[in-house]
Amino acid sequence: MFIPIEKKPHWQNPPILTILLILLCVGAYFTWQNNDNQSEALAFQYYMQSGLSNIETPAYLKYLNTKDRTQLRNELDKNPQQAQAIILKKIMLDGQFLSKLDNYHIITPQHPQFKMWLQKHTEFKRLLNRIVKYRYGLKPYQYSLESLVIHNFLHDDMNHLIINMIFLFMFGFVIELAIGRSAYLFVFLISGIASGATLILMEPNAAYWVVGASGAIAGLVGFYTLLYGMRKIRFFYSVIFYFGYVTAPALILLPVWLIYELLNQYLFLDQVSNLSHIGGLLTGALLGLIYKRYPQLIHQDTIQDNSRQLDFNKKFQQAMDLIAQLDFNKAHKILNELLIHQPNNLDVVKQLYHLEKIHPDTDQYHVFAHQVIKLAGEQSGYEKLIHRVYTEYSETAKPSAKFTPDLLYYLATVFSNHNYLDDAEKICHYLLKHDSNTDKQPELLLSLINGLKKSNRTEHYQKYKALLVKDFPDSKQARIAGVS
Repeated sequence: MFIPIEKKPHWQNPPILTILLILLCVGAYFTWQNNDNQSEALAFQYYMQSGLSNIETPAYLKYLNTKDRTQLRNELDKNPQQAQAIILKKIMLDGQFLSKLDNYHIITPQHPQFKMWLQKHTEFKRLLNRIVKYRYGLKPYQYSLESLVIHNFLHDDMNHLIINMIFLFMFGFVIELAIGRSAYLFVFLISGIASGATLILMEPNAAYWVVGASGAIAGLVGFYTLLYGMRKIRFFYSVIFYFGYVTAPALILLPVWLIYELLNQYLFLDQVSNLSHIGGLLTGALLGLIYKRYPQLIHQDTIQDNSRQLDFNKKFQQAMDLIAQLDFNKAHKILNELLIHQPNNLDVVKQLYHLEKIHPDTDQYHVFAHQVIKLAGEQSGYEKLIHRVYTEYSETAKPSAKFTPDLLYYLATVFSNHNYLDDAEKICHYLLKHDSNTDKQPELLLSLINGLKKSNRTEHYQKYKALLVKDFPDSKQARIAGVS
C-alpha cells in the first residue's frame, strides 16, 4: 500500500467533488445498502429451504465435467448440507451455467419438475434483486451500462468502504486541484467504467458481483503517477506488518502498483477483483499521458507547489538535525531562509522563537514570541502552546515582556475560554488599570465572568459581574451578565 502524504488540501479552495464522492459512497452504504446483509441471508435461506437446491444441484452436477462432478458427489455423500452450500456458491459464480439456466437450457420445459422449478427460481431471483449489490453490482456475464457506473459507488462491507475512502481522498483531492472538478469527475467515471469493462473482456463468464470504488481509484492512481511524473513525492507505505516513509519519483508508483495487482491476481489468488484494478490503473495512466501532452489543461502551480513543499520539508528537517547537534547558528540561518518563503509557517516561527529564547534581551525574541501567539491563534487546538509561550516569554524576556494592548485583550479572552483563569484575571487587572481605551473592556470582563462561572469560582464570578454592571451599566455585556 502506497499513499502520498506530501500535499495537504487547500481549504480556501476545498476539494468539494472529492468530498461529495465520499459522501455519496458512504451515504449509499448506510442507506441504500443498509439491508443488504439481511436480504442476502433471506435469499439464500429460501434457496436451501424451498427445495430449489434439490432440483438445481443434480442439474449442475450433470453440467460439470467428470472430475468436478465426482469430487462434489463425494462431498455430498460425506456432508450433504455443507456440500449443497458449496455447490450453491459455485452456481452463483458460474455465469455460463446461469445464462443457460435462465434460458431453460439446463432445466428444460420437458423436465418433470419444470413448473415447480420455474416458480421457485423466479422467487429466488426476486429475492436476489432486493440485494442492492446484486442488482446494481457488476456481473461480467450479465452486465449493463447502469451497473458499469453504479457499481463504483457501492461497497461490500465497512472495511472495504473505509479503505477505499482513504485512498479516494488522498489521491482524489490532489487531482481535483490539479485539473479541475469536471475533468476529475471524467477521469474517475471513465476509470471506473473501464475497470468493469476489463472484467467483462477478461472473464466474460464470471458471475460474481463486483462493487466498490477501487477500480476508479486505481485510475486516479495511474493518472496521479503520470501527472507528477519524475517529481519526487513522499509516500507512506506498508508491506504486511512493516511500514515506513519513502521519497521517490511519483512515476515509480505505476509499475509498483501494477506488479502488486498482478501478484495478487495470479500468485496469491485473493478474493479482490484485481483485473478491474489493473484496467482502471492503465486507463488512468493513459488519460494522464494525454493530459501531459496538453499542459494548459493542468494547474501547474498545484504540481510545482508540491515540489517546493518537498524541498521546504527537506530543509526544515536539516535545520532540526542541526538543532539536535547544537549547531544553532546554521539552523538559525536555514530557518530564516525558510521564513522568507513561508512567513506564516508556525513550525518555522516556533523553532526560531526557541532559538531566540537563548538571547531573551534581543528584539527578535519579542518579535517571534508575538508571532507564535498570533499564528497559533489563527488555528484551533493551540491554546496550550499559546499559554506556554505567554508564560515563558513573560518570565524570561529582558528587561521585560512587551505586550501590546490588543495582544493582551486576545490572550485574556483565550485564557478565559480555556480555563487559564489566573492568568486571565491578571491580564484583566492590568488592562482595567492601564488601558485608557475602554471600548473593549466590557467584552473582556464578560469573557472572564463566563470562564469563572463555568469553573464554579462563584466568589470571583460575582466580583467581576458586579464590576461590569457598576463600571459599564449601559453596555450590552452588562445586560447579558445581569440576566445570567
